[in-house]
Order: sequence, then structure tokens, then C-alpha cells
Amino acid sequence: MSVDEKLCFEVPVYVAVTSPFTNVVFDNEEPFQLSLEDVNSGNYDRLKFCRTTLAVSGDIEAMNERNMAVIITYSGCMLFPRLPGLEKQSVIDACNAILLRLLFGGIEFDAVVPEDVGYGSVCGTGYFMLSGGCSGSNYQQLMHLQQDEATANDLISLMSPRYYSQKEFNTTLQDGLVITTKIPEVNPSIFLNGMTFFKTYQLAPSLVFSWSTAETLIGKIWSEKVVPSGSGIAGRRKFIESNSWQAANKTEVLFQIGLISEELYDLFREFRTS
Repeated sequence: MSVDEKLCFEVPVYVAVTSPFTNVVFDNEEPFQLSLEDVNSGNYDRLKFCRTTLAVSGDIEAMNERNMAVIITYSGCMLFPRLPGLEKQSVIDACNAILLRLLFGGIEFDAVVPEDVGYGSVCGTGYFMLSGGCSGSNYQQLMHLQQDEATANDLISLMSPRYYSQKEFNTTLQDGLVITTKIPEVNPSIFLNGMTFFKTYQLAPSLVFSWSTAETLIGKIWSEKVVPSGSGIAGRRKFIESNSWQAANKTEVLFQIGLISEELYDLFREFRTS
């Protein structure tokens, strides 16, 4: 295959479009600039929204076996190769795992939803195009931008987008990974959905998702700090690990032995009584 053929070769991908809108730019690249006049005239550089910026590990076995990485685009979305056995739900889970690392590193994104995970293709030139397959508002906005069909409403959100350089993005991922590797019990999609629902004032589902994560972390501390103590006492471990100990009971014990602060204990109390 010639160099030209390699550059033009297209690879089918899943495209997970993230929110809020974020530009991930090359190091030392100027941030995206769009004036009100540009918005009204529909004048913008659509090719930027077809560009890729860097690649990161997706921690998906099917991809790791082939030495493949997740591609991060200029518009902050993520591209996953459409491999045999790699389903959309696996893409969502992997994407949210990456977003959780970013969150703990200092860059906040909303949870990725199925409606914003569709199809596309990427070629050797480093550009990609969406090809449909979903109806999410974020996905549709990016498709309009790529096809030079963006409306004024689509463009208004681009007047002051967040932007991060390759170095900043990678550093944030590494910082977040230090934390997430210590709490593998936390489900990224559940955690991020709790935060996302809260931001949109959907407080009831936010409480459900957030409390689920809180119970998971309480259980982790309980298993690591309480269960092993006094392990020589006959029958104790079975009793401590039984369903008799609910999150409220565990919280009280952890508070009494100094593993939960008074401030955190009070927050747990608010959760339980909400």
C-alpha cells in the first residue's frame, strides 16, 4: 500500500460525543475564536471539527490485544475502533472510565449517554467524519458542525469553549488515574450520572446514583479497616460481613473509630434523610 493509499484509508469507528463542549488542542495552539459576527454569518472553520488531537489508553482488552488506543478529537469526543465483539455499551463504559479519571484529575465532563454514541470513520490524515446512528443532541450538533450546516444556536456555544492542550489533557488523565486505581469498586457510569443529574437539577435520580457510590465507598472502608480487625475471634468475621450491617450502621461505627470526620458524617446523615 502506498503512502497516499494509507492516508486515504478509512477505519470505521464508534464516536462518543462528550459534553460540555471542549476543545482539545495541540500544544502551543491558539484557542478556538468565534465572534458574534461569525455566529450570525455562519462563518467558521468546519475542518477543525473533523480533526483528531491525541490518543489515550482505553483499557479495553480487544483494543489492547491489537495495540489500539482511544482517539481524542479536537472537539473532545472519543473514537473507538469498531472491532468484533466491541459493543456500544462497552464503548460507553470505557468512555465514562476515561471521563472519571479526568474528573478526579481536574477536568469535569458529563456522563456519556447512549444517544450520543454513534458511528463514523477516521482516515490516515487524522481527520474523521460522523455517519449517523444516533439522535443525541451533542452528536447532532457535531454532525452539523462537520457538514457546514451549523445554525446560530449551534455556534453560540462555541464562542467561549473550554480548551486544553495535549499536555494538560494527558497530565490530568495521569493525575486522575492515581485516584481511580485506588477505588476500582466505584462504577464510573453510576458516579458520573449522579453528578450529571445533579447539574441538571434532576435531584431524585442524582440522589439514587450518588448514594449508591457513597455506599460502595463506605463498604470499601469497612472491608479494609473493620473486617480484618479481631479476625481471630470465632464467628466475628461472618457476623461483621453479614447483611445486618447497613450503610447507616457502618457509618456510625466508622465515625466512632475516627475513620469518618464529623463533617462527612453529617453529609451522610443528610443523604439518608433526603
